[in-house]
Amino acid sequence: MPFTPAADTGAMTQSRPLRAALICELALDGVKKVVANDHARRSFTASTHGRVLALAGADLAVMGRWPLPAEAPGGHATLADHGLALVAGSDHLALIEADGRSRWSFAHAP
Repeated sequence: MPFTPAADTGAMTQSRPLRAALICELALDGVKKVVANDHARRSFTASTHGRVLALAGADLAVMGRWPLPAEAPGGHATLADHGLALVAGSDHLALIEADGRSRWSFAHAP
């Protein structure tokens, strides 16, 4: 079914409505944010109480866990097959290993 630009907004529209289906469900305590890691929506990054999780597969299995510093309230991303998470703080970015060690960091203006 092709998408076409909407006349006024430039947004993409579809000629027929899509049916949504629940594929998988996962209960996590204290989830603050979940974002897709790829355009196919096959893997996700979830930030919860004090940790970042990499989720993947039809069952949303936890593929990796990283400690989440309290001073890192921003969005995060994971690369579970390499054991890495990119953690965004209010004034820095950090690439962290599964044990919480920083492999790389970058300071920026808040």
